[in-house]
Amino acid sequence: MKSLFNLNNKGYFSSINKKIIYRVYIMIRNEFKKKLGRKCKVSLLEQIVITLFKLRYNLPDRILEDLFKIDHVTISRIIIRISIYLSKLKISLPKEELYYCVDSTTLRIGKGKNKETYSGYKHYHGVKFQLVIDDKSIIKHISKSYSSSIHDKKLFISEYKNLCTKINKNISILGDKGYSGLKELKVNIPIKRNELKYKENKELVKGENKKLSSKRIKIEHVFAYIKSYRIMQRLNYYSKDKIEILFNSIANIYNLSQLINS
Repeated sequence: MKSLFNLNNKGYFSSINKKIIYRVYIMIRNEFKKKLGRKCKVSLLEQIVITLFKLRYNLPDRILEDLFKIDHVTISRIIIRISIYLSKLKISLPKEELYYCVDSTTLRIGKGKNKETYSGYKHYHGVKFQLVIDDKSIIKHISKSYSSSIHDKKLFISEYKNLCTKINKNISILGDKGYSGLKELKVNIPIKRNELKYKENKELVKGENKKLSSKRIKIEHVFAYIKSYRIMQRLNYYSKDKIEILFNSIANIYNLSQLINS
């Protein structure tokens, strides 16, 4: 496909790691060969590049049609097909952890709005995802998508049974004040100013809270990486199921990049 190489020469793919492209290709090619139906004229490697390009820049499919010289309907099918493979990637993760961090993020939506999807805190409609990472900034668990009005604590409880299959239950999970009241589930949060412990020794407690915050900043860096993909930044008109596929895809790309660079 000449257009891909022309784009590559112009530097359009400078933000897409070639190591990730080839690693993804190796990981999904056997599963891809099992696909039934008519053989696609676009090679698997090219489909992966097109999908990563779409996730990174979120250009309209009609623009991609002009860039890649492929019909926009075919491009749309390619993006969803490869994103499903990406969302199901099984990546070997390190097993030794010192602690975990938990937090949630909200993505704006322009489709499927209702009372539940409106966030009074964010002042827009959206869907919420919760991530749990380890001390090495590797994503250990991704929740399913929830309406943005759900409280972080309720979301954590809903996902806890599934979360326990991915983490060591005996290791502490660091959260913000939205996860208060979950000490029995090993969730530690900053000590609040109205607590007796804070009033008794303010300086000591401030130091402890600062240490906790310095560890939790890692999860903010993970969210920043995921939202560096423009498809996660702008008003999203995909269905809720497709948003979930795309979010999981980028989260797996993140984990893959961490392992490649480690």
